[in-house]
Amino acid sequence: MTTRKAAAGWRRWINWQLLILLGAVLLLWYAVRTVSWPETLAVLNQVGWGQLAILVALNLGVLLTITARWWVLLLAQGYNLPIVDMLAYRMTVFGVSYFTPGPQFGGEVFQVVLVSRRHAVPVAASVAATTMDKIAELLPNFLFLFVGAMIAIQAQYAPSAFISNTLAITAGSVFALGLLLVLLWRGYHPVAGLVRLVLDAWPANRQRHAGVQPEHRAVGAAFYRLVYRSEEQVTWLCRERPVHLLVSLVASALSWVLMFAEFWYVAAALGMPLTFVMTVTALVVVRLAFLLPAPAGIGALEAGVVLVMAGYGYSATAAVSLVLLMRMRDVLQGLIGLWAGGLDVLLRRRVVD
Repeated sequence: MTTRKAAAGWRRWINWQLLILLGAVLLLWYAVRTVSWPETLAVLNQVGWGQLAILVALNLGVLLTITARWWVLLLAQGYNLPIVDMLAYRMTVFGVSYFTPGPQFGGEVFQVVLVSRRHAVPVAASVAATTMDKIAELLPNFLFLFVGAMIAIQAQYAPSAFISNTLAITAGSVFALGLLLVLLWRGYHPVAGLVRLVLDAWPANRQRHAGVQPEHRAVGAAFYRLVYRSEEQVTWLCRERPVHLLVSLVASALSWVLMFAEFWYVAAALGMPLTFVMTVTALVVVRLAFLLPAPAGIGALEAGVVLVMAGYGYSATAAVSLVLLMRMRDVLQGLIGLWAGGLDVLLRRRVVD
């Protein structure tokens, strides 16, 4: 019975992924259906080596700031890891999240495991740093989307229904993240509490079929203890290392400044100068595309950029050339990350607890 249920669950998951992929393909077709590929190559050829060097420098700046955000959270707990190693791990995390289905999540597991296996950082401390790093990433992310949507309303660069949904989603996300942060700071254990509820319900659910296996209970209890210890560590960080948390938020804000500059410069290098408001609106569309469940926001990114750039008076060919340059950058970065992070090590070395 359990095997049949598991097989049915896998079938539902595969069907759902196929449906998402179909939607992505349709969006991709919509974005490129009128594109002239010779003209696209001509637009890309406008970018000189000097401009490419500036783009690489800006992208490296983004990587360094988001790596510094994570590094300072581990430093706050007494673990001073080599920044070069952490930069490689950060690129690995990006590669895993970029190439797998989902809204740019999934690499966080490797973020925890890599520093634990390679640098003997306790798993609870690594989970705490990764959790706070994700909160420090998502809070500015959703705040930018909220403010950007407000700016787009004033400029009338996007449909009102799209803006209303964006405002509702981002406002709810900011509230949820803020509430989680307050609960952790006050010493509560919201995630561990949810895990406990699931574990308490799981044996009763299994007992009706095959009984509860001792190893399942042991794994569940170990996972609960890990989550509980990690939340205790996050509480300690919030109370005892507020300066480090502030630095991590500043690093996150700086990464947004660099991402803004990078997008503006890419568009300008391709012959599409954008105003401040135009750049903000386009970045809102780009970030929302990456939050969709398709791998790397494929289809949604292309269609979104084509639509928003058309609103600015630029052709689909010019918009697709912009997306292609972004895609080449991200794919190259992701592949380097998967190599540099040494994922083969994850299969050979044991986690230090």
